[in-house]
Amino acid sequence: MSVVDSYPLTTLATATAVITTFGLSFLVGKARKDYNVPAPKTTGDVRFESVNRVHQNSVENIVLLLPALWVAALASKDDKIAGSLGLTWSVGRVAYAAGYIQDPKKRSAGFALGFFPQLALVGAAGYYAVKAVSKKYF
Repeated sequence: MSVVDSYPLTTLATATAVITTFGLSFLVGKARKDYNVPAPKTTGDVRFESVNRVHQNSVENIVLLLPALWVAALASKDDKIAGSLGLTWSVGRVAYAAGYIQDPKKRSAGFALGFFPQLALVGAAGYYAVKAVSKKYF
């Protein structure tokens, strides 16, 4: 049995996070055109900057999410919890993007919806890593 077969929700959460972040990159490209901000510029119209910042923030966070998601899933052997937390992260990213692009002051609910599952996964990954090292070496 493959890892994908054993951890289908975690696999789906991984694919969803990647697709969500990839989708946000298309919004940046569209915003470049709509607000006349040619590459490689990263500043210009404030509406462009909001879209670009959403994507940048998502890229910053996905590099924390994915390893933590898989360490938590594999170490706990709990696909349902890890996968559900990972899927919730993507829902939070979409809500964060929608709020931030409309008005940066409206990003809080989406931020929280993505941040707390990510925090739980990072905490679980850290816990299981320390537990494994302690068991093996101490």
